[in-house]
Amino acid sequence: LNSLPGVLNNRISSVKLYGNAKARICTNINLGGVCRTINNSRPSLNPLINNRTSSLIVFTGALPPPPPPPAPVTFSTGPINLQQTFSVNLDNGNVGAGGADIWYRAVNALQKFITPINGARIALGDGSNRGFAGCSTASFTNGPVSIWDMPVGTYVCVKTNQGRISQFRLNGYTGTTMNLGYTTWAN
Repeated sequence: LNSLPGVLNNRISSVKLYGNAKARICTNINLGGVCRTINNSRPSLNPLINNRTSSLIVFTGALPPPPPPPAPVTFSTGPINLQQTFSVNLDNGNVGAGGADIWYRAVNALQKFITPINGARIALGDGSNRGFAGCSTASFTNGPVSIWDMPVGTYVCVKTNQGRISQFRLNGYTGTTMNLGYTTWAN
């Protein structure tokens, strides 16, 4: 069970096993968090998992491999034409509207930055296409990234101010307008 129903969630305090059965119980959904493998019946569980179990698997023999993570679901995607001094909301692709996540800041003709705003965070990394999985584990910062560190073709990860994982690609320029393609995942 990847997620225990409400009547059982965080309410398991003992385990009864029959035959060669074993159980792996975990504090988070999808067999995550603190996990313990139980090889025989237990009248009471370790305090780390007692009344904290949110997922479990019952098996015989060796522990089966974990299921693959669920495929990421796209929340919003599309092209963005971001003019100098404008900002964009990566949760919906709206330029110049409230709730923006990144700002194309132009200090002067040579000093231009992508700056995370309103609590959003950014991760340049190596500029490769990391997708949802790679961006989920990126090291985010609230500091600006110089556009000189982002040649055309660079991918940049963003954690939006709504807490969603997003990635944009710098596709090119039309004058001083950045042409971006972005995807934000529902998580």
